[in-house]
Amino acid sequence: MPSRNRETTPDELQAVSHIFEQAQLSTTNHSKNYVALQKIHRECAKRKEVVNNGRDFKLTGERQFRDMFQNMYVRILQVKKGVASAENVIKFIGGYIKFINERLTKDDENGDSSAEEDDDDTPESRFTIYVVKFLLEGFHAKDKIIRFRVLQTMVGMVSHLGSVE
Repeated sequence: MPSRNRETTPDELQAVSHIFEQAQLSTTNHSKNYVALQKIHRECAKRKEVVNNGRDFKLTGERQFRDMFQNMYVRILQVKKGVASAENVIKFIGGYIKFINERLTKDDENGDSSAEEDDDDTPESRFTIYVVKFLLEGFHAKDKIIRFRVLQTMVGMVSHLGSVE
């Protein structure tokens, strides 16, 4: 049985859902919510599960955070064009990707990032790659509303991405 500290706590689930709820209501508190969501993201990223007799590890906390984030995002995919709450969440997601990538760039410029982590191997960069890959799957959806929301999200994110391979 896995230990309690490796699992997503109900408090984290509730906090992420509360952040997305606030993001729906207004764009004025998005910057506060970026910081709160990144704090949860970093806490989750610290949780790792050791495998292969200590030689490797699984990023269990990051996976749980991605699942929480994806669960909140999928809820707005079916919402039709013009609904303000869905538009606010789309802006929030694009802004969050911008926020974590700018923080990553600032940390690199200031020399705050650890020497063992490459630009491509940080929780923030892995999360950004995951979100982009997830959105790419949505381009092939049959429902035009889903394709619209996926494209809208990608447009909000793409200007804030660094080099794309």
